[in-house]
Amino acid sequence: MDKVCIFGVDGFTGRHLQEYIRKHNLKEKFTFFGYSRKAVKSKDFPITVLEATNRDALSVTITTIQPHYIINLIGSPQVSSIDQAVTLNATISKWICEIITENKIPIKKFLAIGSANEYGQIQTLPVSEEHAMQPTTFYGLSKSWQTLILQFYFRTEGIPVNIARTFNIIGSDMPSYLSIGSFVEQIRNASDETIIKVGNMETRRDFLAIDDVIDAYWKILMYAPAGNVYNVCSGKSYAVRELLSHLISVSGKKINIKSEPELARTLDEIDIYGNNAKLRSAVNWTPGTDIIDTLTDMVKEKA
Repeated sequence: MDKVCIFGVDGFTGRHLQEYIRKHNLKEKFTFFGYSRKAVKSKDFPITVLEATNRDALSVTITTIQPHYIINLIGSPQVSSIDQAVTLNATISKWICEIITENKIPIKKFLAIGSANEYGQIQTLPVSEEHAMQPTTFYGLSKSWQTLILQFYFRTEGIPVNIARTFNIIGSDMPSYLSIGSFVEQIRNASDETIIKVGNMETRRDFLAIDDVIDAYWKILMYAPAGNVYNVCSGKSYAVRELLSHLISVSGKKINIKSEPELARTLDEIDIYGNNAKLRSAVNWTPGTDIIDTLTDMVKEKA
């Protein structure tokens, strides 16, 4: 059977990918190997502790397994410098390409995760993959560099890589450093008359349920033509204020919202949503999970 290596399998997205593998009985067709920074137990497939920021350890892993497919889920927007951002969000993907090239690994597809933050300043909506990368954050800058590196290795070495340029994900157990995850956590811990402090509530963002995101990732890995960037998005925007109001309403608590200017980002687009036509055409993917239902489930799970 074809072998699939998943780096960052213990994170928010990785845990949902494990559920997807289980739900779709993918172990009957593939042999999976998961890698994590810490010891994690899984009933589905082995998960090995690996510090992927150690190139030698990463090389030993890839050359030993000789995977047919690689998924790199490692990355974080929580960065305080360009160097830290590049290390977490671009260098590991660069090393994977180098290791594949140096050792002539017979890879069928390498999937890396990009971000809508790569687009940065937007002039026209919806934003498509042809839009210039104009990042305004360290995170967006590092993901842009990852894209350029991977496209370089596709052109020069023929590595069959794809980038899933993902917009805003929501779903159960999402981290609190993301806005919706923070809202859910604050609501869970709140009592009546609590005040939730927020940044700019007039912004609108393109949100997608994690289950739809994982489905897109797997289909891109399996079926999408290599060498491409694909927007993973819903194709429409939702007002952050409306989503927070729904979360509060579902909780049944009397919670007040207070905008704090210092919490707002300096360069924050008022509205951004993506064009997912390229992805839909490539793999016949359609998002099927209602965002409002997802938010409702998140509040109930956290209650």
